[in-house]
Amino acid sequence: MNIERMQLRRLEAIDLALRVEWLNHPLVSPYLNTGEYFSIENTMCWYEWIREDNTRFDVVFCVDNVVVGMGGLTHISSVNRNAEVYIYLNPSVHGHGLGRMAMHLLCQEGFLRLDLVKIYAYTFKSNERANQMFSKVGFVREGVLRQHSLKDGMLKDRCFWGLLKDEF
Repeated sequence: MNIERMQLRRLEAIDLALRVEWLNHPLVSPYLNTGEYFSIENTMCWYEWIREDNTRFDVVFCVDNVVVGMGGLTHISSVNRNAEVYIYLNPSVHGHGLGRMAMHLLCQEGFLRLDLVKIYAYTFKSNERANQMFSKVGFVREGVLRQHSLKDGMLKDRCFWGLLKDEF
């Protein structure tokens, strides 16, 4: 798999089954800020709702025409010129640098095409893999929100990450 050939494209209805599979996967779901179990029915409703939402830019990442991950920019603010980023990968491709490449492509879209000044993210403090990836891409950990989110019956710390356009 040649990660230099990674491309992104807009999320389509045909991608939703993979989205549900990956979001419910035990290597992905513990790090989501939700306790939701994703169903194809609810995901199809969500997809119809977000298709017209100008504050979102949801994508899939492909290598050699194979979908390897999904992500997007949410809460896109043309006033503040910032957005929140999210990303997750097919669990079978974790640990090969695809996350960094995908995050780079997504930030490139945000800064160059959408003319954002800042892209930010939240992670669980315990999500070492994501925290390392954000740091390697150039994000700065701007703070820790202590006991901030209820997950699996416990209040967990959340890290707040930010990347400015002139740091990219």
